[in-house]
Amino acid sequence: HVRGRAISRPARSIIDNISKLAGIGYKEVVLTGVNISCYDYEDTDFESLVEKILDIPGNFRLRISSLEPEGFGEKLVALFNHPKLCPHLHLCLQSGSDNVLEKMGRVYKLAEYIKIIDQFKKKYPDFNLTTDIIVGFPGETKKDFQQTCKVVKDIGFSHIHTFKFSTRKGTAAEHLPEQIPEIIKNERSEKIREISDTNKLTYRKSLINKIQRVLVERINAEGMARGYGEHYVPVKFTSTNCERNTFIDTRITDIDIKEDMILKGSVNK
Repeated sequence: HVRGRAISRPARSIIDNISKLAGIGYKEVVLTGVNISCYDYEDTDFESLVEKILDIPGNFRLRISSLEPEGFGEKLVALFNHPKLCPHLHLCLQSGSDNVLEKMGRVYKLAEYIKIIDQFKKKYPDFNLTTDIIVGFPGETKKDFQQTCKVVKDIGFSHIHTFKFSTRKGTAAEHLPEQIPEIIKNERSEKIREISDTNKLTYRKSLINKIQRVLVERINAEGMARGYGEHYVPVKFTSTNCERNTFIDTRITDIDIKEDMILKGSVNK
């Protein structure tokens, strides 16, 4: 209500902007906005927009930021075959309970969401999935929360942004019955974070001995380079001849548990 009606930026403006950035040396572009899967400008929907961006010449890669599950199609799933499109999505779930999703006013059900997830997992086994979860929404029962825990474990999100429901004046949720006590919200939030940490370690272990194409962001005085691989995982490795803003193929060798599970690698030769 505050934002007003959704507006889609002209496709030509987006294409020209990215073409210009790629031409002057930018190596990574992130598509972002509000409900970007609902993008629609004249004859261009979101999937068509992504396809047009991938056709832009240049040595760059494309990331898609947070997406809502509605408006999804098989075409978008297929586009991740393209080498420029990074195999990572932050696909908002919010709750693993249809009961809570309905109270939130979400327009999708859990089965529809899982169907999307299954498409990615079947086609791209190493695909990195992350999500948002809200705990303590009014009326969220113990059973609802246990269902959410089961879903996030089963899907194996490598990272979960966890939010405690907080009352906003003037919203419908402010007046819903069965408001959840803060102490229970804290307990549920901590439980989701524990699952998230376990999932993160499991996912990153699965990348050991595999190659990540790292975009180097910085190099310290000792020659330790750092950046993100295409699966949106942080990587560090030692190199004597790499430069910032370049892609380096890196074989993952280990995980630094003490440094927030950053992956350790060596330059692949």
